[in-house]
Amino acid sequence: MIVFCFFSLPMKKLSLLLVWAVFVWVSFATPNFSTDVLTRMNVNWLTKFSTTTEFRGQDEITRGEAGKFVASFGVAQNLSVTYTACDFTDLEGYDATLLPHIKQACMFGLLKWSNGKYMPNSNLTEAQALAIVIRALEGFKDETTTPWYEAYYTRAQALGMITAESITSVNTTNITREKLGTWFYLAAHLSANEDTTMKDDTMMDDKDDTMMDDKDDMMMKTDGVYTAYTSQGVTDALAEGKKVALFFHASRCPPCIALDKAITAWMLPDNSVVFKVDYDTMTEIKVQYWVTSQDTIVVLDVNMNATTKQSWISFTELATLLQ
Repeated sequence: MIVFCFFSLPMKKLSLLLVWAVFVWVSFATPNFSTDVLTRMNVNWLTKFSTTTEFRGQDEITRGEAGKFVASFGVAQNLSVTYTACDFTDLEGYDATLLPHIKQACMFGLLKWSNGKYMPNSNLTEAQALAIVIRALEGFKDETTTPWYEAYYTRAQALGMITAESITSVNTTNITREKLGTWFYLAAHLSANEDTTMKDDTMMDDKDDTMMDDKDDMMMKTDGVYTAYTSQGVTDALAEGKKVALFFHASRCPPCIALDKAITAWMLPDNSVVFKVDYDTMTEIKVQYWVTSQDTIVVLDVNMNATTKQSWISFTELATLLQ
């Protein structure tokens, strides 16, 4: 955050500075959707569309559809996986292509529901969207108030993200695709320019830093190994009786990036090895195991045959496969 000492400036320079500050504020508060917001979303894989017509910005968005936006936003903002219990009872029969994104959005702690239900066909409200954005920036706020989203609304106001919206209207208004994308854009702008860490440890002192480092050390892998793929490495691991899995990864794939971060930070089961395979360049092994999509896990038996092949899985599911 930039703080100016106005009182030491001559009146002419002060006037010019105020004009400049207003210009910067207006530019930040009202980004152009097609040239600023949509471009950023496209670059960060929040959407494959590059024009406002294709994007259908004025359409309302359901919670299920929002899952893909939210998960990709979490990856783009380098958020950490904080939840693993993200299995919902009301997703059976829902669009299978959106399920991994919904789970990932939950694992980032951004988009959740209660009583084991996700409500994928319900529209996402502006209040829920504000909660998502502020959680991404600063972590959870007090949700025991009435209304539950009051702290998120107040914080969004203080940050200048919202101006005309009332605390009542955000709860009764369904958010449009364009507005959700714009709030993501503003959140990314805030995190880049105010050095926001987007986690609860934003304002930690040196002592807290040490505690967090200790916590991170405890979460690092022990006997489980995560390493780059080599054919000899796979052969040796299987000969040593290790449980071996191949992780077909692509750098442009948000779920791949999220799973990669989780494997790096969390403990893989003892006596297991996960080999990271470049989906785009290692064509031969991809063909060998009939892998047709990014973010695919292939578990091998001692004879290097595939016993399990599964795409778009969570870290918890991977760890279960390696038990």
